[in-house]
Amino acid sequence: MAKCGIITLTQSTSGTDNFDLLADADGLGFPNFIFESGISRTAFLPSGYTTSLIPDDATVVRAKSNAFCTNYADATVCSLEAIVELTPCPVSPTPSVTPSVTPSSTPAVSPTSTPAVSPSSTPAVSPSSTPAASTTPTPTPSVTPSYVPPITTIFVENDNTTRGIVGITVNGVPVTGGSYPVGPFNFTTSTTSQVGTLTMVIDLSGAPSALETIYVEIPTGTFSDCSAMPLGDPHTVLNVPFDGDTVTVSYNNTGCP
Repeated sequence: MAKCGIITLTQSTSGTDNFDLLADADGLGFPNFIFESGISRTAFLPSGYTTSLIPDDATVVRAKSNAFCTNYADATVCSLEAIVELTPCPVSPTPSVTPSVTPSSTPAVSPTSTPAVSPSSTPAVSPSSTPAASTTPTPTPSVTPSYVPPITTIFVENDNTTRGIVGITVNGVPVTGGSYPVGPFNFTTSTTSQVGTLTMVIDLSGAPSALETIYVEIPTGTFSDCSAMPLGDPHTVLNVPFDGDTVTVSYNNTGCP
């Protein structure tokens, strides 16, 4: 029997990859029990990696990189803080049972005999003429639903070796959420409710280097922009479509893809 959970890395470097998941299970001690392996770094980003193989008797989980960097991070299954976050998978609710009800038996009742009555003579009455009253219907007001703009997620990754990303604005409005500044070899996730083909401004810290690149794209392929040069501060990207698709911002020293 195993537990199900979502494992999220709140920070990692570009040198980490090919992760193993370990636990203190089957009496082997910690961290000797590998319950899943060969997981790519991108599988954790940005919303976490779902696994249903966590041993039932596990109390500690470790995510360990087997790439150029061999970093790892631990967290307890019942109270996860620090670097690894484990969220229980959603469980479908168990429907309640509605008992059937058997109606009680009602005895038949024999009707009593009613004697016939001879009617008395009633004079005919001519009804008076009553004009029909006109009715005016009450109008029902129409309800127009309010507009809810789509929320766009912005995934920011900084692989630049010297400079940081201080903040981002869309259409002059700062993005919501995320942890800024984003230093070298770190990442964060933000959102914006701005909608349309808009201007994105990226504020940078530190002095420019000989070669640095900012690559902005929408993974579905509807937009990409790459600037490779010593970049000024701030850096402006024009005509970025914000309509609910995820926008990624990659900052590095390696040139355009």
